[in-house]
Amino acid sequence: MSKKKIRRKQAYKRKEKHPFKDWWKGLSPKKLKTIGLSCLAVLAVAALVAVCWFCIRDDGSLKLENGAAVGAQENWLVGERAKGKNSAFYHFADVATPAGYTKGTASLNGIETTVRTDFSFAKEDGENWSIYISPVYANAKDMAEDRQARIVQQLSGEGTVSAVEQYKSALGTTWYYTYSYVSTEPSDGAQAFLQAIVSYTPTAYRDAAILVRVGRTADAEDDLAGSDALLAELEKALAAVTLIK
Repeated sequence: MSKKKIRRKQAYKRKEKHPFKDWWKGLSPKKLKTIGLSCLAVLAVAALVAVCWFCIRDDGSLKLENGAAVGAQENWLVGERAKGKNSAFYHFADVATPAGYTKGTASLNGIETTVRTDFSFAKEDGENWSIYISPVYANAKDMAEDRQARIVQQLSGEGTVSAVEQYKSALGTTWYYTYSYVSTEPSDGAQAFLQAIVSYTPTAYRDAAILVRVGRTADAEDDLAGSDALLAELEKALAAVTLIK
């Protein structure tokens, strides 16, 4: 008796499909060209976005190494635009020695720093004129009005403070005020008459300005300089400053 042959079912082999490959092969040359141009356009947009992001990130702030600004020169006026965790330093201006003055030593009103900078100058002829230049971290007009109001409160009627005035200087629009008062030495009663013209000029950044203060001391009230003389010395100081755009 012969054995029956049992046919085993063959395993089903799924036909491999390549939909993308088949779709790509089926495209016409014109369609391929259109797709290629679209891809190039997408790449161009991506590159533009990358460049714009880099420009936003590269906002002109200085690189710092070992607590100092990289590449900073001795005549650079460097200051902050924000304080705290997100603080960054910027090159606001170059400062030369004003005509008729000699350079002194300044340190941001006693604050030792290797990043922020300020400058002081004394007049060569010994007339007790001085110039102080420093970065400030506020709008120029707002700063002038705020400081003028504080001086009014501090002097409490014992001195003279002018209103804030606007002035077209070599650096552009500048806001300034003047004040004067008498200082008395407690030990011997000796008096000194002090006066100053204080100005704030905008930088390339809206939230930062440059303070220029011209001060003078005199032995008598009659020796105080007039407003024109104060303004003339301020012009010398401002002429020594070159804003960085």
